[in-house]
Amino acid sequence: MSVAFLRSRHAQILILLLIAVQVIFNFYSSNRFISRLDGDENSSKDESVLISTSGVGVVTNDGLLRSSSNISTNEDIKIIAFADKHYVALAKVWYERLSSLGYTEHYIVCVDDKSYKKLSQGNYRLIQRYITNPDYAHPVVGFGRQLYSLRLQFTLEMLQNGTHVLVTDVDNIFNRYVSLA
Repeated sequence: MSVAFLRSRHAQILILLLIAVQVIFNFYSSNRFISRLDGDENSSKDESVLISTSGVGVVTNDGLLRSSSNISTNEDIKIIAFADKHYVALAKVWYERLSSLGYTEHYIVCVDDKSYKKLSQGNYRLIQRYITNPDYAHPVVGFGRQLYSLRLQFTLEMLQNGTHVLVTDVDNIFNRYVSLA
């Protein structure tokens, strides 16, 4: 047997071991979560983690899942999706779909001047957050990195300012209204 084969076989076993540990952890975590939902007396009362009847929960800035019913109605909540000049048509469909379902908290974040100018002609709630020198010549390693960096920075700023944020894509299809309050 060659050293390369042993190394690759060893690496495969290590990867399988890590996957097994992750599966066991997820199973254990989900069982603890389900026992708290079922009202298990052994679960602590201050850890009340509930899912609202709609099946929607909110991940808070401490990383824990909380019932969306725990959010007061006067808190700032936003659903945001990012669009550049290539996604203006999809952004319009996304926005109109959420409006038709009854959402009023959704915004399109325009990452370039062309998308902002096109969308500002309609009745859309827009946020300007431009990418400086977008690298369209390299869609994955250039513009893609710039876009995801902007998404993370902007989302972090909103969370630090106390805004609850649902970040989505303009090609994500919402099928029903779920109250965020």
